[in-house]
Amino acid sequence: MIHDIEEIQINNYRLELQLTEVEGLYQSEIKVTVYKEGELLKDEILVLDGTTFLYSLENNTEGGTVAGFNNNLVISCGDSLLCYSIPKLELQWAFKPGPFDLFEFYWLEDDILIRGESSVFRVNKSGEEVWSFTGNDIFVNNNGENEVQIFDNYILLTDADSKEYQIDFNGNVR
Repeated sequence: MIHDIEEIQINNYRLELQLTEVEGLYQSEIKVTVYKEGELLKDEILVLDGTTFLYSLENNTEGGTVAGFNNNLVISCGDSLLCYSIPKLELQWAFKPGPFDLFEFYWLEDDILIRGESSVFRVNKSGEEVWSFTGNDIFVNNNGENEVQIFDNYILLTDADSKEYQIDFNGNVR
């Protein structure tokens, strides 16, 4: 299945990302086209293990699966968070904490907060884990509420049983 193009701006670069789910495989192909001032610089297909939906991290009230910082593109796909340099699309690092899917991520101070299926992770922009937090159940909410809400000095997490956890920015329960 081919999805609509997702566009994001990273500094002076405009990127178009188009996801194709590989039928019968736990795999995604993401065509990334990089432009600078209207000029095509790079056009490449990234073949990634896992599946995803592509949606940009916009205002940090809802997570995203693609975003940029400095001249890097971050993609959450399957069980990995991947960081590619722009414009060359060279893999800089991959964060793969375990066998469970990573759903989306948020900015947290100068780091990345990842909502995984069974845990929440804080990772720095070099792809190194700062801390992780695990609740009683998976971080999927069936009531239509956001599983992750970031406030001025704490994070509110909601699991599948609608149990709420307030943790500080160091991953400790408040």
